[in-house]
Amino acid sequence: MLNKARYFRLRSAALLGFAFMFFTCVQIADAQTPLPLSELRGSSQRLPIDINELCFAVAEQVEPTPNNFLYRKLMYAAAGVQPEIDQRLEIREKMKTFWSENQIWFYCNELNSSVHNGHLLRLAIDRNAREFLNDVIRRWNVDLNHIDRVSGGTVLDFVDAELAKASNTPREPILLRYRDLLISHGALHSDDLANSRPK
Repeated sequence: MLNKARYFRLRSAALLGFAFMFFTCVQIADAQTPLPLSELRGSSQRLPIDINELCFAVAEQVEPTPNNFLYRKLMYAAAGVQPEIDQRLEIREKMKTFWSENQIWFYCNELNSSVHNGHLLRLAIDRNAREFLNDVIRRWNVDLNHIDRVSGGTVLDFVDAELAKASNTPREPILLRYRDLLISHGALHSDDLANSRPK
C-alpha cells in the first residue's frame, strides 16, 4: 500500500500534468479561433489608426476648420501623407496602399446609423458623407469591392438594398448618384466578384 506522503506526491504530479495538458489545449484552440469582431475593431496593436475615432469622424463629418475634415487628418497621419509636401499622385498611392492594407479592420458601429458592425464605406453611404466618399472614390481611387464580413456583400450590394427601401423618397436620388459614382470607379456586386474568380 502507498504511504500518505507518496500518495500525495503522486496525486500532485497527476494534477499538475492534467493542468498542463488543459492549458496547452486552450492555447491551441485560441490560436485557431478567429477573434470576435469586437476585438478585431478594438485592436490597437494591429491598426495604425483609431478606428472608433475614424468612424465617428466620418459619421459626423467633423470639420474643425473649413475643408479640413478630421477623418482626412487621421488617415493622412496613419498613411504617412504630408499634404503640404506630397504631390497629388503620391497622396493617392499612399492612401490606396493604406486602405488596401487596413480596410479589413474598418468596421463601425456608430449611434444614429442603421449600419451596425458594418464596413466604413457602408457607414459613409448611410450618413451621406459626401466629402469622404469623394476622397476615397474619386481622389484616392481605393478598392471598392471589399466583402463585408457581416452582410457578405459589397458596398454596391448595400446601395442597391438601400435603394429598394428608398423608392419614391428624397433619399432615392442621393443613392442613385452614389450608385453611379461607385460603378464608374469599378464597384461590383458580390455575385459578379464570385463569377469573375477562376474556377
